[in-house]
Amino acid sequence: MRLNKKAQIEVTFNWVYILVAGAIILIFFASLIVKQQASSQEYLATDVVRIMDTIFTGAGVSEKTKNFIDTSGLADYIFYFSCQEGVGEYGIEGRSANIQNTGDPLFAPLRLQSTQIITWSLPYKLPFKVIDFLYVTSPNTIYQYYGFGDFVDELEDQTKEFSNFHRIFDIEDYNAIEPGLVFQIRVVDIGGNLVANNLVPTKLRTLADNQVTAVSIQGDMLTYYQKRGIEWEKINPIPLQIFSVGGERDAAKFAAIFAGSPESYQCNMGKAFKRLKLITELYLSRAEELEQYYKNINPTGECINLISGTDEDVKLILNNIITSISICKLGEQCSLNEDVTKLVDLNNKMSLNCIPLY
Repeated sequence: MRLNKKAQIEVTFNWVYILVAGAIILIFFASLIVKQQASSQEYLATDVVRIMDTIFTGAGVSEKTKNFIDTSGLADYIFYFSCQEGVGEYGIEGRSANIQNTGDPLFAPLRLQSTQIITWSLPYKLPFKVIDFLYVTSPNTIYQYYGFGDFVDELEDQTKEFSNFHRIFDIEDYNAIEPGLVFQIRVVDIGGNLVANNLVPTKLRTLADNQVTAVSIQGDMLTYYQKRGIEWEKINPIPLQIFSVGGERDAAKFAAIFAGSPESYQCNMGKAFKRLKLITELYLSRAEELEQYYKNINPTGECINLISGTDEDVKLILNNIITSISICKLGEQCSLNEDVTKLVDLNNKMSLNCIPLY
C-alpha cells in the first residue's frame, strides 16, 4: 500500500509543529522557573540585607560593645561595603538589594565572606562625644599588627576577645606571617617603619593582591598600602590626617585599622564631621548663654575671660573648629586637632571655678 505524498507532508508538518510548540512551551516554563528562582534569590537577598541593617543599627548604638553574629547560613554570600561622597552602602555582591546611609559611620573591609561577623562600637569624642563608630570584621579577616606604645598595648587588650588579631614583635615575626585559610589579611604598622621599609612577607605573596593590604599609622598620619606582587604600593600617596584627642579608646585611630580603603575612611569620617559641626554649633550657643550669665553676675571675673574677650577664649576656639571642619572634610591639612586640644584645656580651667562647657 502506497501513501500519497500529500499525506506524508502533512504528517511531517504535524510532527514539526508539535516539536516546535513543545520546545516553545519548554522554553517558556524554563524561563519562568529561572525568573522565579532569580526573584526568590532577590527577595532572600533583600531580607538578608534588612536583617543586617537591623543588626548594624543595634550594634552601632550599643556603646563599647562587641558582638559575634552567626552568619553560617550566609557563607555563600559575599557582603560588600563602600562609602562615596558621604553615602555609605552595603549589600550582597551580584544582588540589587542594598542599604544606604548618610549618617552613621561604619568602618569595614571592602568585602566580607564568613560564617561569622564581628561588630564593635566605640564613641568618637572631639573632645565631647560626637557619634558612635561601628567597626565590622570577620574571623577570616586577619590583622597582624606591629608596634610599641600605649595605643598598641590598648589594641592588644581591646582585641583579646577576637581570634583574628595577632601581634608581631619584630622583623622575623613579620617575615614569618602565615596566610592560613583566610579571606583577606591586613598588616597594621603602628609606627610607620615596617611596611615602608620591607617587601611583602614571603608567604603572603601566594595570595592574590586584593587579599593583602596594609595600613601605616605614624602619629596622627595615616597611609594605606596594597600588595602588588612582592611589593607594597601606596594607595594614598599623601598621608591622611587622623582627627582625635588621643588617649584611651581613640576611635578615629581604631577606625583606620578597620576601614577597607582611604576613600572609605575619609568618607565615613566626613559623616562624623557633619555631626561634629552641628554639635559644636550647639556648644557655641551654650557658650553664649554662659557669657551672658557671667556678664550679669561678674563681668570682669575669670569665667567671662575664659569664655570671651581674649585671644584664645572658648567662643573663638569653637568658631575655629566650625571653620576647620569644612577644610578637614575636603581631606586637606587643618588645625582641628590643635583647636580641640585648646578647647580641652579651656574646659578644664572652667571646671575649677566656673560652669564647664561640656
